[in-house]
Amino acid sequence: MIRMVYRLSLALGLMASALSTTASVSVAQNVAVPTVSLLPTTATSHPWLAWAPLDDGYVEQEYQFSGTAGLYAYAGSGPPQWDVVLHDQQPYATRMIVRRPSDPDKFNGTLVVEWLNVTAGYDVDIEWGHMAQYFMRSGYAFVGVSAQAAGVEALKNWDPARYGNLNIVDDGQSYDIFSQAAAALRQPSSPLLGGLQVKQMIGTGVSQSAWRLVPYINAFHPMAHVYDGYFVHSRGRSVPPLQGTGVVSDNQADPVEARVDVPVLVFETEGDLLALNYAAARQEDSVHVRTWELSGANHVGGATPGDAAIAAGVRARDTGAATPPGNPACLGDPLPAWPVLNAAWDHLRTWVDGGDPPPAAPLIKLTSTPAAAPPPPGFPNSLIARDTMGNALGGIRTPAIDAPVGTYYGSSPCNPGRLGYLAGLFVPFDAATQAKLYPSHDAYVAKVTASAQKAVSDGFMLPDDATQLINEANASTIGSLGEVVKP
Repeated sequence: MIRMVYRLSLALGLMASALSTTASVSVAQNVAVPTVSLLPTTATSHPWLAWAPLDDGYVEQEYQFSGTAGLYAYAGSGPPQWDVVLHDQQPYATRMIVRRPSDPDKFNGTLVVEWLNVTAGYDVDIEWGHMAQYFMRSGYAFVGVSAQAAGVEALKNWDPARYGNLNIVDDGQSYDIFSQAAAALRQPSSPLLGGLQVKQMIGTGVSQSAWRLVPYINAFHPMAHVYDGYFVHSRGRSVPPLQGTGVVSDNQADPVEARVDVPVLVFETEGDLLALNYAAARQEDSVHVRTWELSGANHVGGATPGDAAIAAGVRARDTGAATPPGNPACLGDPLPAWPVLNAAWDHLRTWVDGGDPPPAAPLIKLTSTPAAAPPPPGFPNSLIARDTMGNALGGIRTPAIDAPVGTYYGSSPCNPGRLGYLAGLFVPFDAATQAKLYPSHDAYVAKVTASAQKAVSDGFMLPDDATQLINEANASTIGSLGEVVKP
């Protein structure tokens, strides 16, 4: 009956949508195809957080799409019972930003669709901001979807002429919106991808958006089935409500259901285990669910310096504000996540295409079993089992942990500002400690090389990225001048 209710809601949405792309049939069972129109880039109007001009022959375009989306409630008590019932339907109008190869021969067949994050009060394409260099060098296409009301309202305030027609009544519509965006992208004659032939579509979201992917995967994917896999990046312990604007709806540990029928890679950092209490929601690997945990990294983890610089620049341009300075007594955790993220995406793409799953990853070691409750004030970095240098034991290892120049804490109680604790904490070694660890520059490079090569052998790093880290170690002066060198 629940499935019938859901089908009815989407059928009604389909009838309510006047299609501008193709005939009024959906390429995915039960999912309405929205109306789509181009939002042109001009000399006086550009997309929010536009990255154009892009490298590697990529183009960037923005589209408005609109239709009717349902508002749902759980049929029973809610998770772990994931059946949903339709309560209402409301029209919506929102937008998506497309970044794709202009040359079809350079497209690898994989389309990444990101649920844009609104924690800052406006849309942020966090996954793209971490992965742009990898996505473009590897031939992915990317789409960012504004699925939540906060993002749409911020767009309208930022550029009323461009975005004034947008409207999302309630975040409860976000689940249907995310499905309908995929249905539009799957239309054979859709202009959205410039004629690219999509072989597989992977849904992703970071932080708050990753939280929302959990009920999407568990409750909506089985009936919509428009995505071929998911990359859940830095989720917290529980899930958001099905309606309203809340981030967390309960204090229980809500897993991605093992019964999911497509590949799901859950990527968590040391900071996620602590600041978001994900440690209480750990789940065992299953046929279609794999979890990777990255030691030493703060929430989400560090992007490549190039991607991070561009992301900061476009945010400063469009928000009018630079990143606020941090507390000089509390250095943020700089541990790079990007080499492991690149490998994770590479494995997931192969897995979704019918290949082998990603290698099973060791979990970060804990000192005790965490409770499914919000972490106490001060954020218990002591929950992580640590080596003699103070860095985490277990988890996926990188040169930053195996050849450290300081101690990396995934969470921090002392960074100022809203959610500043998510930046983590870095405590550099003093000169004596660094000299003891690396009596010569060659000794430091050797440790970096051994760690990077092991990560490649274990499947947690790509060879080109390992080479880059080794080259950076060779170019550094760590171990050669008797001075403390910070990353």
